[in-house]
Amino acid sequence: DGGGSSGGGGGGGGDGGDGGGSPLAQLQGDVSIMFFSGVSDETLRTIARAVATVSWGEYGIRPAVGKAVPPAMGKGMRGLMDEIAGDHLEAMAMQGGGQGG
Repeated sequence: DGGGSSGGGGGGGGDGGDGGGSPLAQLQGDVSIMFFSGVSDETLRTIARAVATVSWGEYGIRPAVGKAVPPAMGKGMRGLMDEIAGDHLEAMAMQGGGQGG
């Protein structure tokens, strides 16, 4: 799996509020979302693992990571952040870890 959100389904780009049920609104506490462009999937996975190791070990946080991909280029920032947040929540649930604050 690629550590990043691309542009699969869902996540329309609204400009409105988080809408309480959106993945972005469900994240608890401060969450960093890191965006990357121009890196291979393998490089992104390496970066994400390194960042996760340091951020979890030293700060107790697990940042979300996203990569710029062609299907996502036409989406608004809110929609992209919502997709990445949703992917992040799914990954944390699969790992049995929460995003706490």
